[in-house]
Amino acid sequence: MYVTNAFSATITVIDKKNVVIDTIAAGSVPAGMTFYAGCGNMNVSNSPSYTVRVIGIISPIPILEGLLTSGNNVC
Repeated sequence: MYVTNAFSATITVIDKKNVVIDTIAAGSVPAGMTFYAGCGNMNVSNSPSYTVRVIGIISPIPILEGLLTSGNNVC
């Protein structure tokens, strides 16, 4: 499970036993997430910067952060 933490600007990764297994830098104020199955990426929206951070799920490091437009998926 992935949980946004707006005030600490992170995403917490929690396993099936409710144990925190990782914390990932998420940008300014992570407000929501979507999973893009085509690439295995998590797209994290950041408010108030109006940016999206793309995080690889296989290797949870930020891939890209910036303004993404509709149809501009990063693989």
